[in-house]
Parts: sequence; C-alpha cells; structure tokens
Amino acid sequence: MKSAGRLSARASWGLASWLLPLIVVFLLTPRLLHLLGPEHFGILMILLVTPVIATQFDFGLAVSAVRQLAADLRQGQIDGSGILFSYALAFCVLALLFGTVVAGASGWLADRLGFAAPLGAESARELIRWCAVWGAVSLATAMPALVARAAQSFALLTAAQTLAAVVLWIGALLLVRAGHPLREIVLLGILISTLTAALVTLAVRRRVRWHSPLSLKVSIPARDVHFAGGMFVAQIASAIAFQADRIFISSFGSPAVAGAYALCANLANKPLAA
Repeated sequence: MKSAGRLSARASWGLASWLLPLIVVFLLTPRLLHLLGPEHFGILMILLVTPVIATQFDFGLAVSAVRQLAADLRQGQIDGSGILFSYALAFCVLALLFGTVVAGASGWLADRLGFAAPLGAESARELIRWCAVWGAVSLATAMPALVARAAQSFALLTAAQTLAAVVLWIGALLLVRAGHPLREIVLLGILISTLTAALVTLAVRRRVRWHSPLSLKVSIPARDVHFAGGMFVAQIASAIAFQADRIFISSFGSPAVAGAYALCANLANKPLAA
C-alpha cells in the first residue's frame, strides 16, 4: 500500500507539472502574441529557451555529477568540501565559457536570428548579451538541482521548476502589458533562476556535509570524461530537436515564423506529454 501511495503521489506531481504550465500557456500565449506582435513574440519564444539550451552545454557533466553524488548519498551524505565544491567550480567554468562565447557573438547572432530588424542593432546585441548572462547563471547554479536529482527528490524539483515556469510566464505578461522591453523579461528570468537555485539549496542542505576545508579535486569531474562525452552527444541531439529548432527556423526565416512554430510545437507537445 505504501508503494502504491508513493506511485500515486508521483503521478499526481507529474500531472500537476504538466497541467499547470499548460493552462498558463493556453491562457497567456494569445495575449502575449496580441501585445507583442508576431516578430517580438517570436523573439520572446527564443529568449525563453535560453537557460534550457545553456544547461545542455555542460559536456555531460551533469549526468556524471548525479552518478557521483548518488554514490556518495548511498554512504550517507555528499562530501560538500571536496566533491560538490569541485563539480560546482567546473560548472562555473562552463558558465563563464558559455557566457563569453554568446556575448562575444552577440552582433552576429542579432543579425543571423533576425533580431536587429525589429529591435534595432544595438538593442538586439544588448538583449543577446543579457541572454548570455541568463544562460551562464543557469549553468553556474545547476548544482542544487543535481543534488536533488541524486537524492531522488523529484517532487521538490517538479514543484520548483513548475513554479518557476509559471512565475516567468505571468511576469512576462505583466511586464509586456506595462510596456517594458524584452530585456526586462530576461532580467526576471535571471532572478527566478537564482531564487529557484537558492530555494532548492535550502531544501537539500541536509544531504551535504561540510566538515573539512574546501578542496579542489580536478580528477573527480575529469574521471568520467568518456561517459560524459557520450551523454553530451545525446543531450545536443535532444536540444536541437526540442529547443534549438526555433533558433534555426528564425535564422533561415524570421522571428515571426519561429514564434508561430514555437506556438504550434508547444501546444502539440503538451498533449503528447500527457
């Protein structure tokens, strides 16, 4: 009976994580499209996948970290001063790399994605640079969620991610209605990503022990290079199929076409997930 109860609870969390964002998308998307117009709506749809795409560029480190952290948890608690600290620094390095590359290519991306025409060249470049920051923050704050995954705290992750998505969409609508630029939505996303990581950190803090001085152990994230590389290839394929597709469409067509595609894909994928 306990097993059935746990299964029922997990199913309920899964249903809630699907249903709540679906309702928000159905209710808010038409209004956002009306307020922004096709071009700006398409740009927004691309902006909103920034953190997801960024976290795919972890070179498989996330899966490797979850394996190591789960092994630690089987022995009691995670070694925060050594293992966790080493992985966290590795993610910070990846975050810096991602942010630097995207910010450095902001001019090219603004032209290639079609942002420059509706926004103006300088505003488009600034927007992409803020997206680089959002992506970097998402990578740099990945560790709390990985600890939760290693501890199989899926209800916690589902609740945090669902709440973050709902707040982001509602906040985006309120900002657009108030006449704020798209940059403000990206800033809101950065704030939400940071707060979500902080909340998850508080929730999983008892899974980690900090009994010794901080010690960088480069060999820990490096020893699963082969396994992580294979996972990275799979992640990139998934990112291209489910997130970067709208970026490719925008580069070959326009943000308006990408927005229409994203709208159709979102509405199609949600019933499929059900």
